[in-house]
Amino acid sequence: YNNEQNDLIHRYKGLRDLEKIPTYRDIVDAFVTKEVILWSTFSSEYEATLRGDNSILSQSTEGDQRWKDLHTRVVEFNIRVMSQYYTQITLKRLSQMLDLSIDETENAVSRMVVDHSIHAKIDRLDAIIRFTPVQHPVDILNDWSGDINTLMSL
Repeated sequence: YNNEQNDLIHRYKGLRDLEKIPTYRDIVDAFVTKEVILWSTFSSEYEATLRGDNSILSQSTEGDQRWKDLHTRVVEFNIRVMSQYYTQITLKRLSQMLDLSIDETENAVSRMVVDHSIHAKIDRLDAIIRFTPVQHPVDILNDWSGDINTLMSL
C-alpha cells in the first residue's frame, strides 16, 4: 500500500461511469471510507458479482489466488484503519474484528510492520498490539521539556 494506490482508488471514486455500476461503486466506497470492512459481510454481498464466470476472480486456480489476495488486502486495510483509531488493542480483540486466528492476525500485523505500512509493537506476553509511531529521542526530550516549562509557568 502506498500513495499511488491511495491516489488511484480516489480517482476511481471520481469517475462518472462508476455511478452506472452501483455494486462496484459500493466496493470502491468501502475502501475509501476509513471504516472496518467485515470480510464475512463483504464476501457475502460481493462474491457472486466479483467471482462471476467472466471475472478475473472466477472459480479457477488463478481466481482463487486472486480472491485470497483480495482477502489479504481487506485485512491490511482494516489493520491500517484500526491503527488510526486505536493506540493499543489486544491481539484477541483484533483477531475477532478481522475474523482471523490469533496467529494469522499476528502474522498480518508483523508483515505490515516489516513493510513499513504501519508502526506497531506486539507485546506477546500480554498479547497487546500498540500502534504508536517510534519517536526520535530528541522529540521525546522536546516534549518533556515543553511539559516542564508549562508546569513551571503555573
